[in-house]
Amino acid sequence: MNKSMLYFSFFLINFFSLKISAQTYNSLITDKEYNDFINKDILRDSVKVKHHILRVRYPLIPNHFFYEDSTDFKAKNTYENLYFIFRRLQYGNKVLTNSLDSVFSRRDIDFFGAQFRAMTKNTQWESSFKNSVLVDSAEHIDYRRVKQMVYMYSLPLFSYDKTCAIIIKTFYCGMLCGGGAYYIYRKNSNSDWILITKINEWGE
Repeated sequence: MNKSMLYFSFFLINFFSLKISAQTYNSLITDKEYNDFINKDILRDSVKVKHHILRVRYPLIPNHFFYEDSTDFKAKNTYENLYFIFRRLQYGNKVLTNSLDSVFSRRDIDFFGAQFRAMTKNTQWESSFKNSVLVDSAEHIDYRRVKQMVYMYSLPLFSYDKTCAIIIKTFYCGMLCGGGAYYIYRKNSNSDWILITKINEWGE
């Protein structure tokens, strides 16, 4: 094999290796890890009808999940940033906190930051999940009611060892019915994701 053929072979190997390893949503987390997590979440709901999931993902705001150091923590720990998951605010004789120090370590928080930096510009789900269909909007019966409940998911953020995760999920079932929360899960010995707690809930 001459040199030109050898170089061309190396080029093809590298090209296809890059194509295989390329990720749709994040260069740090694989598409399979995202899909597996959401598939298991849908199965947890134990619904017979298909989930209708908005194609556009719920956006993640870095200031809600990541702080660089104590100075950054103080800057983000404000009443204007109430969705900051690590908040610790004095409110009279009480402290408003989600008590997540026992769930996420400093290493996990740094890994959140790394995941944000590794996210692509893609803002939509590219393929549907188990027992689900992707939709562009809710289909209304009238101005108050919809034909099917519609869900919206963010990308999950994983802890450094990928045994804990946090995701934003919302639901919409009409003008007077909807809500959402930040859901935190821990993986057990059977590789099932178990809900630890919900924070930052809104709606009903």
